Formats: sequence, C-alpha cells, structure tokens
Amino acid sequence: MDNEPETTDLKEMTPVEIMKAAGVDPSKHYLIQVLEDGKQIKYKDNPQEPIKMRCPRMKFFSVLNGPTPLS
Repeated sequence: MDNEPETTDLKEMTPVEIMKAAGVDPSKHYLIQVLEDGKQIKYKDNPQEPIKMRCPRMKFFSVLNGPTPLS
C-alpha cells in the first residue's frame, strides 16, 4: 500500500479494511488498485466491495478524498 509492503492471511479484504490495516483513514481517503497490466480500479464509490487477496503481490494506493490542501 502506497509503496509500503503489507501482508495478510485473509482471503478477502474490503478497501476500508486494507486502508485501516495500512494506517490510512478511510473516511478521508479512497483506494485504487493497480493491476499487473497498469489498469486501475478505483474503489471511491464502493469501499465495502470485497477484494480477493492473492500472491505474490498486489498494488494499492490511497487517494485523498476531496480537495488537496495547499501549503
């Protein structure tokens, strides 16, 4: 998740569970899964959809929900 390795023994996890396990606040972020062919699956509108966990590696990124704060 976000270029950090995570592991699980679960066969399925929801985007919310994946983000919580990685320490990301799911009330402020949504999840994107990057497939091996580079295609992306956005879970912005379906954060409770079960995702089958598989090996060797799955890629996920969190995205801030809403406008990006300026510094």
